[in-house]
Amino acid sequence: MTPGEILANIRDNILDRDPDPEVAQINHTNDSIGMFELLGVDTASLSTSVFTTAHPPAQFRLPGEPGTNFFDARFDALEVLIQSDADSVTRFLDQNFGDWTNLLNAGLVSTATGNSDTHVQWKTPVGAPRNFVAASTDSPGAVKAQEIAASVQAGRVVMSNAPFVSVRLAAPAPGEAASLDFGKSRTVGAADGSVTLEIRVQSPTWAPYDQVTIYRNAAVTATDDDGEPSTPPYYAPIATRVRTAGADLSVETVAVGGASRLESTLTGALRRAHRGLVVRGAGAGHAGCLGGALPGDPERRRPEPAGRGPGDQPGARRRHRARPHQPALRRRQRQRNVRSPARR
Repeated sequence: MTPGEILANIRDNILDRDPDPEVAQINHTNDSIGMFELLGVDTASLSTSVFTTAHPPAQFRLPGEPGTNFFDARFDALEVLIQSDADSVTRFLDQNFGDWTNLLNAGLVSTATGNSDTHVQWKTPVGAPRNFVAASTDSPGAVKAQEIAASVQAGRVVMSNAPFVSVRLAAPAPGEAASLDFGKSRTVGAADGSVTLEIRVQSPTWAPYDQVTIYRNAAVTATDDDGEPSTPPYYAPIATRVRTAGADLSVETVAVGGASRLESTLTGALRRAHRGLVVRGAGAGHAGCLGGALPGDPERRRPEPAGRGPGDQPGARRRHRARPHQPALRRRQRQRNVRSPARR
């Protein structure tokens, strides 16, 4: 089955038939067993470039001819950070973050998630990274699975391996505000398109941060890291604004009961975000990221099936490129140590 057929079956036979909200998530993204990696997904053109005359789709039990586009974005969430080792954090910053940004810019809004993917507890700590999901109660036993699924679908998630980032947009009119908090509006109206952006970062003292970065309607840079024309480049979003500790970012130590935490609060003016707004607090290998369907974004929409996405519209940029090697030998596996495949 193609990725599109798998996702269509999940939606038609499970998600759409169940009256309760459920989530379809793409795991592993750009590591050795991920869909983006194996298909050679270029998120700038929403196309795949793995299959060639030398390695046709039939060789991998897939239909179609060489050059067939197998990309399909009918998913609700995208796992952009898997585990918290140095290689995983680097992959998030150098690849997954940029690919997710490209999808946002194409109008394909999914929720970014981070998961510890713990198979062996002594080797991979549970909850690093984790997802802070908006809920109606702080009592874990009282949280309903349907509520969690609905929040993930709506993008009410903070993905992090330590810092917790929250964002609020306030309009000039009194009482009008938007946030990703449970039950709150995700949009806010402003006659002139100007709102006040309020950012709060909280982090344990063992996870110091020294930057808060804002990405608004982020463009990306493309880096050809291997000189191989048949592989998609690495994409990295271009920051709109960066606040740095010691310059324009104050990091305070705040007492909490008998302990303490690090905390920062930032406020500034912001014009309307037409496509997306992402805020990231980071430092010393720790990153807290909030974004996706943030206030001011267009409504989340379900993508078209493969071959009918924005990359296939007249005038859209496409990059189908011949691939002289098998997908399992792509540069990303050759250049980095990737853990042994482990199915979920």
